[in-house]
Amino acid sequence: FNFNKIRAMLASRVLVGIELDVDQIVGPGLDRVFEATRQESTASYPFPIMPVHWMSRDAQPGELFYDYGLHSWKHPHGMRWCHAHPSWTF
Repeated sequence: FNFNKIRAMLASRVLVGIELDVDQIVGPGLDRVFEATRQESTASYPFPIMPVHWMSRDAQPGELFYDYGLHSWKHPHGMRWCHAHPSWTF
């Protein structure tokens, strides 16, 4: 995780924000993420919303993307696989 992202989020002084990486493309419909962030990140749940990865870490043999999994890890999965570009509110 890049701690410059955390500093940027804290220093931005915006009410609702979405942090993206420099290599990401902003596409149509991104404005909907701001509204979802307003609804999900509230005073009763004051945590950033972490987008999850599109690829399942729990795919079973024969399922799509199973071959891409880390099959050498034989222990239970912990935290979900998330990206380091959260959205947040203040």
